[in-house]
Amino acid sequence: MARSRADLYRTRDPVETTIDFSAHNGLLAARVIVAVEAEPWMPALVRTLYVANFVDDRKIGDREVVSDIVAGLVTALTGMLDPKTRYQENLQW
Repeated sequence: MARSRADLYRTRDPVETTIDFSAHNGLLAARVIVAVEAEPWMPALVRTLYVANFVDDRKIGDREVVSDIVAGLVTALTGMLDPKTRYQENLQW
């Protein structure tokens, strides 16, 4: 099981640093948020990025990670907004 950053802070040797802080840089994520600030799904993106960074310990400084998060969120929202998909999902219970 992957350890969270909080666990690493509590258990690490103060002399030895085992955390790569450069990959957790939020600059890329912030730039993406500014670029989509007019979109109605921007608050959901912010929440998803926070969870990815602080809960899942994903590296939001990595372009591939942020791209996957944005693509997944847009795909999920598109599916929810498509009337055909919503109707089919409601029938499958």
